Amino acid sequence: MIAKRAVIQWVPKELGGRRTGRPLGPGYCAPAKFLAHADSWEVECFDLAVDKIKCLGGPDRWLAEVHFRIEDGPHEWLVDRAEFELYEGKRCVARGRIEEEKTAM
Repeated sequence: MIAKRAVIQWVPKELGGRRTGRPLGPGYCAPAKFLAHADSWEVECFDLAVDKIKCLGGPDRWLAEVHFRIEDGPHEWLVDRAEFELYEGKRCVARGRIEEEKTAM
């Protein structure tokens, strides 16, 4: 499976995020809406697994490794700077962006 690093910003519950706040554990999985493919969101919905690597400046901003939960997921969507949202039902609970891969010199 293809995995990429992403920065995840959890939406505060006061602004419509998760009722229990950000996940307490290092792992999380939810349907992801990739903004470049938002027109197919209602037809094609894929779960994105999020594995926290570390917090970035606060508990609501994570550096994480992300990958689709199934082998047949659209792995070609995991490109540098791709933006996505994570959902619980109709509630957007987080926004993310794939990090650019650094090339060795």
